[in-house]
Amino acid sequence: MTQWTVAQCGYDDKPEALDLTSSPTTVYERRNFKEITVPAQSEEEEETLMWEYEERTFTREEYNLVTATRESVVPAISFKHDNDIIDEYTVNLMEEGLL
Repeated sequence: MTQWTVAQCGYDDKPEALDLTSSPTTVYERRNFKEITVPAQSEEEEETLMWEYEERTFTREEYNLVTATRESVVPAISFKHDNDIIDEYTVNLMEEGLL
């Protein structure tokens, strides 16, 4: 799993919060979406509308491991937000040398 980074994409379609289909090897998790306007770079161009958001990636193996754990942990810790649970579990896996 990577750290959260800021990303942008074209305006036509808002990206999915959880993208399981665009890559055979990578799962994309996104949050904090906002629409932004990128100024024109020349007189011939127009300003561009885009999406800006935070994104992190998982390999398929990492995502499957996190998902399996979330399914068993969330019912027992329902007061925590899903992203906090994933972050906490991932840190634990990294500390134990499993990731």
